[in-house]
Amino acid sequence: MTKNEMFNNDYNFCFIGYSDPDFDNYIDKSNYVNGKPIYFLRNISDQIFDSSVSVGMFICAECENITIQDLVLKNNFPGIYLLFQISSK
Repeated sequence: MTKNEMFNNDYNFCFIGYSDPDFDNYIDKSNYVNGKPIYFLRNISDQIFDSSVSVGMFICAECENITIQDLVLKNNFPGIYLLFQISSK
C-alpha cells in the first residue's frame, strides 16, 4: 500500500491482524493519516518513538521493547496498534 491519504475520518485506516500472514503487508510511510505518515513496523526491538517523529498512525507487529511516548494522534481510532501472533497451541 503506497501513496494514500486519509483525512478526518472516524477510523481512517483500519488494520486487523491475528497471525503471521496478516502481518505480512507492505505499508510504507507514503501513506498518510491527517497529513502524517503511517508507521507500519514489524519485528523491531529496542526503539523509542516520541514527539521527534511525525506519526499519524502507529502499527507495530511482533515488536519487543518499544517505547511510544508523547505522540499526538487525532481523528484516528485506534491510533496505535500493538500486535502479536496468536499461538495455535
